[in-house]
This record gives sequence, C-alpha cells and structure tokens, in this order.
Amino acid sequence: MRNINTGDVVEIEHSGTRLHYRVAGHAIVDARTMRIAAHSGGNRVLLVTCYPFDDWIAGGPLRYVVEAEAVDPETKRKK
Repeated sequence: MRNINTGDVVEIEHSGTRLHYRVAGHAIVDARTMRIAAHSGGNRVLLVTCYPFDDWIAGGPLRYVVEAEAVDPETKRKK
C-alpha cells in the first residue's frame, strides 16, 4: 500500500465481481487515540495496514489508512 497515491484506481475482487475505487486520500493514525470508522456509510472502502511498513515488530499502534470511493469501471468517474 505504500505506493498507492491519491487519484489512483484500485481494483478489488469480491465474490467474483470486480469493484473499482479511486483513492481519495490516506493518513497515518494512532489506533490508541483514534477510531477507524469502518461503517460510516457511502460507497467507499477503507484499506488499513500496520505502519511503519518496514517495522520489525508487528502490532504497533500506528495504522496506514487509505480511503477510496467507488467509480464506474468504464469511465473511472465517481458513482
């Protein structure tokens, strides 16, 4: 996920269907002080992984969060 940039289109396959999302933004958050809202509604997806990417010890408090909004696969425009 370290190479994902704002504006990139991400393709996710779910139950045999390919869904397309445009990255709207990303942030590094501290899970001890900030809650990641997984069910905030809308037609979007949050991708979350541990941060820093190359940390020797997994499970630290920092998370790298990418937010993306659904787009039409043909036009790549917001749905």
